Amino acid sequence: MTSQNPFSSDETDISENQIQQEIGRNQGQAIGQMYGGQAVDAGVFISGGSVVFQNSQDGSLPQALLNVRREIPSLLPYLPNRTAQEFELGQAIQNLFIKTIRQPLVCVVHGDEFQSHDKFLERLRKVSLPRLLKLDLRQTAIKEYHLGWPSSLRSLNKLSERLCKNLADTVENYSLATVQQINQTFSKYPGPVVVHMHLLTDDWQNLGFDLLPEVLKFWQHWPELKNDLILVICFLI
Repeated sequence: MTSQNPFSSDETDISENQIQQEIGRNQGQAIGQMYGGQAVDAGVFISGGSVVFQNSQDGSLPQALLNVRREIPSLLPYLPNRTAQEFELGQAIQNLFIKTIRQPLVCVVHGDEFQSHDKFLERLRKVSLPRLLKLDLRQTAIKEYHLGWPSSLRSLNKLSERLCKNLADTVENYSLATVQQINQTFSKYPGPVVVHMHLLTDDWQNLGFDLLPEVLKFWQHWPELKNDLILVICFLI
């Protein structure tokens, strides 16, 4: 005589479905409770995707549990809607690898003050570049430098000179360092280097529309990079 399995697969499936339905119907409610270290009536509390076991006799829940919320990572709201930019960035990086002479990659990021340029820069360092370059940030860091904009500049004739001085101060802590010396320092890092510049529209209006071509010219004349170095310039306007 064959004994019947009391936990057949059909009954198990039905039981799991019933549990899922109960959870769906009881968001934010108590289902049973915990008492004396034992579960009574499958006691769980569901709130915002969290399951909390309760250890009380009257079934009431502390207000703190009713307000349970998952902490939202600071970068999460800034991750969507960047597919087009990442696609173009990926293509530009691929073009760098096939060139005989490696040059800096300049990204011009423009928009009003509410478009969170700082978060785009953070996304670039923490998500986009590691993904496109297949980097493990636990092993290879991305070096970052802030190139201060020469706000007192009144003539574009001295733009290259002032940018070089400010970059030398930041990278070498020595304002008389040359671009060749700065480039040599960049070459010592095992991973990519990101240099970001920030420009207000007021500065652009004071210096005229030739400002952007002059900035691009400064990086276009940058010394040749070593074969495996990626130098990314973010010009945030």
